[in-house]
Amino acid sequence: MCLVVNSNCNVDNLETSNFHLTGENIDASKHSFLDGSVPMLVVGSEKPFVVHEVNDAFVSKFGFEKSLVCGRSIGFLQGPKTNSLHLMGALGQSKDCLQSTCEEAPSSATGKSVVLYSKAGVESSLHIYSEPLKSLEGIAKRLVSLADSEAITLNVAQQESTVSKVIIEASARQAIQSTNTRFLDMYGLKENQVTGRSLRVVHGPRTDRAGWTAMLAAAAAGAAPRGRLWTCTSTCEEIEVDVRCVPVASEDGCTVQYIMLEIEP
Repeated sequence: MCLVVNSNCNVDNLETSNFHLTGENIDASKHSFLDGSVPMLVVGSEKPFVVHEVNDAFVSKFGFEKSLVCGRSIGFLQGPKTNSLHLMGALGQSKDCLQSTCEEAPSSATGKSVVLYSKAGVESSLHIYSEPLKSLEGIAKRLVSLADSEAITLNVAQQESTVSKVIIEASARQAIQSTNTRFLDMYGLKENQVTGRSLRVVHGPRTDRAGWTAMLAAAAAGAAPRGRLWTCTSTCEEIEVDVRCVPVASEDGCTVQYIMLEIEP
């Protein structure tokens, strides 16, 4: 089991902006990551991703003293269940994605869910988010955050709900797999009109497509963002809705296979 699934996932306090890459370098002298509650590191921009600095939240979660971490490769966090390719990809792909359109791999800009280990050998499934960091000394670095994965099981995602709900693929295609009656009624659609199609079926003139993309990318990487977005019914009525995206783990728990969206006016 690679993803730590949460049957009582609470996404109310998560915002889309926490998981969206801006593509802009951060001035290390002005960045206040050391005060954050999420474990964070500053690493080199290339393999072996040598650690330059960590915050107190990292020390608290993993149990490593700062003096024993700095100067080592980030690989010291790996263990039996760590997918090293996913770890390296989470650190390197975001840089590659910023230099491309990312249309075929929307989740690559926010990294992946990877199992990492504490000093005591305790495993955690974490969503790894990486972005460029501009240091004062001119050395290329990356700022890496390690947030707990918010993935749930497919059984939980498919439970009956009074909230409008849709489940889509987490792949680049993002095809709709299933919906509930509330969703169909809200948008005046029939099941055969939406199954297999993308969420563009409910997009309208004021839909923030970049916002949708950022939220789905974050969910595909193991986070659970939310946002307020405009959608459109089959009769062209625009509805502003609160959207919650929750990652759904694959059967073996090692990847995010689907994304569940809860949509409320």
